[in-house]
Parts: sequence; structure tokens; C-alpha cells
Amino acid sequence: MFKKMLLLMSVVIFLNYCTNLNDNPTQPVDQPASEGSVTLNLDMSAAPQNVASVKGFLARAEEDTVFFTFEIRGDKAVAQVENVMSGDWYLQVDACDAQGNVLYTGNTQVTVEAGKIIPVYLQLNPVTGGLIIYVSWEEVTEQKFLMMALTPENVWHILGLDINTKKIIDFGEGRYPFVINRDPKRAEFYFLQGNDLLCKYNIIRHEITPIANLNVNANFLFYSKPLNRILFNYKQFGDPKNDWNLGSVDLSGNDFHTIIADSFYEKYPVTPSNEDWIYYHTNRAGNEAIFRIKHDGNLNEPFLTEANYHDEFLAFSFDGHKYVYTRMSLDSTYMSIVVKDRAGQIKEIDVSEIGEPTYPAFTPDGQHVVVSLIVGPTHKDRQLFVWDLNSNNLEQITFGHTYYWYARPIFW
Repeated sequence: MFKKMLLLMSVVIFLNYCTNLNDNPTQPVDQPASEGSVTLNLDMSAAPQNVASVKGFLARAEEDTVFFTFEIRGDKAVAQVENVMSGDWYLQVDACDAQGNVLYTGNTQVTVEAGKIIPVYLQLNPVTGGLIIYVSWEEVTEQKFLMMALTPENVWHILGLDINTKKIIDFGEGRYPFVINRDPKRAEFYFLQGNDLLCKYNIIRHEITPIANLNVNANFLFYSKPLNRILFNYKQFGDPKNDWNLGSVDLSGNDFHTIIADSFYEKYPVTPSNEDWIYYHTNRAGNEAIFRIKHDGNLNEPFLTEANYHDEFLAFSFDGHKYVYTRMSLDSTYMSIVVKDRAGQIKEIDVSEIGEPTYPAFTPDGQHVVVSLIVGPTHKDRQLFVWDLNSNNLEQITFGHTYYWYARPIFW
């Protein structure tokens, strides 16, 4: 009886260098700007016993077909294809038995483009005999996250970033990405298109599915697992005031519910993974402070108020045991990021000499915090930094102005 297996093929395209089959970097090689190298890596750990070899080819009308085979090394199968012309290619991959008979096959289109990573996931389906191939984001590690940023044309785009490689992937136009479930393949996320259209993005198929119009000017979308609802700030279109209310909808974008609507602004709603309190920051106390409330609007109470500071942008660790927030003195001369655990232990880093902190977020292991700092004269001048809670080192991880206003990092 066959076992269903998932073959993970990461197709990595380099303009000026390639990776050897032992996953160790080689010296840079000269390669025409119109060509790229394709490295394929398949997980064979769950392969059915009768799969003895894997082969494939890249084809397109104006070029010769490029054939390749995978070298199986224990639980991995690897292949490397060099000098592939840039452009769209038809990719076919076949899994064969010992006699070379094709047992499973699948195909997809792959775009070879200098400087981009085009990962491909393969899933064997014993029921239909098909090899389903999904084009998706590269192999996921715990150091990758989603965010949003402005392009030079002043358009919000959703980006993916790897802390280790500093590699950015642009998923296209949109704002406020969030994730419903931590799918190991990181196959999809939700986001806001424009000011009120809730959408879902399938990374595997590169498809955008509209879900519902919220019919309000919304921002700071957040999925609350304990409530199984989407939280957000909102105000009516055309409302010139800066008073933002708190609301929620179900996962279909319906059942609109107002949590708070008053003369103060309420922003950045979040819930930890282990309780149904909704935390948010507001100017209700005069300065910025963090309150919490139940979804039905009851028990609205202060959580973190400091007379001499503005406290904002609360975020929780994945296990809900720690939280992080930004702290700024009333005269804006002191700025810091603060981490506290439920036992009251505090860790704080002074960023006054760098810039105003916004949007802190824990990595899944809870050992780092990624934060956006306003490092220039305008709110657009934001760059991302990662704070190592063990070494207390603060490292900048975005640079330059390919994008502006790096904001709202979210791990998944």
C-alpha cells in the first residue's frame, strides 16, 4: 500500500552564482545576465518503495528542451540545471520504477528570472496516480515573515522576508497580511485590498480570492484564534476624524460586530493565543496606553498605563507567555522596546538614538523581536531591525529605499 508523500522541491534561481549539490556555496561563476541556474531539492523521506528514480525536463518553443535527472541520496533527491534562459518554462517531473516506467507525473509553469526564488512543491497522489506540482514560496523556516511596505510609486505591497538571507519576495499589492492557521507549507494568507476588500492569497497557485467587502475604512487586521474572528480598526468612509473604532467579522467577512465605538481612537487590536481578551492601545487615558476588553464590549479596563510614557503596539509571543510593546517618553526624548513575561520579568532596549519603534513582533521561538523603527524625518523612513533577546544585539535587516515604510511584520 502506497503512503502519501510530500516531495518538497525548492527551485532557486541565481543570477551570478549557484549552490552545489552538498548545499555548500561555491565560488561565483560568470553567467550571462539573460541566464539563470535552477537547483531542485526533493524530500524523499516518505517515498513509496517502488519509486526508484525521478527525472524531469524544462521546455519552451523557442529553446531546446532541457532534460535532467535527480540524484537520490538517502532521503533527498537533488538536481541542478545551469544556463537556463530567463523566461517562462514548462516543467515536467516524472517518478519512475526500477524499469524506468513512469509511475507518477506532473507539470507546471516556472518563470526563470534573475535574482528571484521560484520554489516548487511536489505532492504524490497515489489515488489518482498524479504528481501534483505547486509553485510556491521557498522552503519555509522559522525566520521568515510577512509584512507590508510602500513602493516608490506610493502603493502598498505585501512582502516576505527571510531574516537570515535578507531576501525579500514581493507578493503584490495589498495591506495588513495575516494568517488563519500556521500551515507547515505556509500556503496562504489573508489581506486587505484597498480599504475594505478582504481577500485570500494562495501562495502555491499565486491566486487572489476576494472574500467580502467590509464596507468600512479598515486597517490593522488581526486574526484572533481564541475568538476565531478577524479583528480590525475601522471608521466610516468620508469620516475626517481620527477616531477609530474596534470591530470584527467572521472568517467569511460577514457577521460584522462593533466592539467599541466612542470619541477616542482605539487601534491595533490583538489577542494572545491562550485567552479571549482583546488588547489595544488608545488615547483614552490622555497619553497612549494599552487597554483590554471582551468581544461583547464588557470589562473594558486598563492593562498598561504609565503616566510618563506613551505605550503602544502590544504583541504576544506564540505561546502567549510573553508580550512586547513600544514605550516613548511624553517629550519623545526616550524611546524603547519592552518585553515582559507573565512572571513580571522585564527586558528593555533603548532605541532613542536610532528612531521611534513601531510594530514589534516575536519570532515563533520567542527569542527575537522584529520591529520597525522610524529612522528618518518622515513616517515613510522606516526600516526593520531584529532584537536578539539573549545577546541584546539589535541588527538592521532592511536597507535602502527599494520600498518605504516597512511595517507590520507577522510570523506564521
